[in-house]
Amino acid sequence: MRLTEFPFEVALPSAVVIAAISNYLINNVLTIRSNRLKNTALAKDLLKFLIASSLPVTANVGIATTFYTHISNNIALAQTVGIIVAFAWNYVASSKFLWNTP
Repeated sequence: MRLTEFPFEVALPSAVVIAAISNYLINNVLTIRSNRLKNTALAKDLLKFLIASSLPVTANVGIATTFYTHISNNIALAQTVGIIVAFAWNYVASSKFLWNTP
């Protein structure tokens, strides 16, 4: 927000999508070495990940923005609340639908 001077409601969605993409790419490199994806397979699974993450991303942005607007304009606290809500969904969705872990 400081760099772009965008308001919270504009800066947060971009930051959350960038975080989701980097999370997937880091997981692909570090967590699933035996199943590391490349090229087209990586792009297809990244798209699947983003689709699976769309509900928690929307919830994260909505909850964090509502918290920021109506409860406290503390950026870090609002983001933390949104992250906590989205964390569990992302973990379960990724485990079940992308990497097929039990």
